[in-house]
Parts: sequence; structure tokens; C-alpha cells
Amino acid sequence: MSLWIALYSPPRTYRVFALLHRPADFRVGAVDLHHPGRRLAYFSLPLAQFPSVTPPTIQVDCNYPGASAEVVAATVAAPIEQQVNGVERMLYMASQCANDGSYQLTVTF
Repeated sequence: MSLWIALYSPPRTYRVFALLHRPADFRVGAVDLHHPGRRLAYFSLPLAQFPSVTPPTIQVDCNYPGASAEVVAATVAAPIEQQVNGVERMLYMASQCANDGSYQLTVTF
């Protein structure tokens, strides 16, 4: 059995042979071994160092001069919100009616 291993196992000089005849393979391996800290740092960076990304929003402003907040909510806000509700990838929407006849809708995606 040991004779078989001696006959069919690669010689110890194989590494030297490979280094001389395929230097690119050893360069890649050397870079991998030379920079293990980069991989470690990549996975250990805290997320607090990255900026927070705000989701995109769309704002709709309407005016109905002389109307109260209840009238604006019934005649302007309700139809707009029914159409906007269920838009694809919408996270939430917020609306506000005022007694001066103004209406504001903010849709966040």
C-alpha cells in the first residue's frame, strides 16, 4: 500500500513546479491570503455608518376655497384616496384637510 502511495502521489516538488509554470494561480492565492482582513471588515462593519435612505414620496395639494374640512374630505379627499389606495408598492399614505379649504395627501413608496 505504501508503495502505491509513493508511486502515485504527486512529488513534493509539485508546488515549485506549479509556481514556475502557473504563476497566476499562486498570485490569486497570495492575494486571498494577504488580505483576509478585508473580508472580515466587510462583514463586521456596523450599519450605523451607512446613510439612511428615505423612501420616495409623492405629495398632492388641493384647494377648495370657502369649503370646510368636512366638505373637502367628502368631495375632494375621498375620491382621490379611493383611486390612490392599492397602488402597487405603496407603503402608506397620509392626508390632512384644513378649514381653509386645503387638502394635502402624501403617498410613500
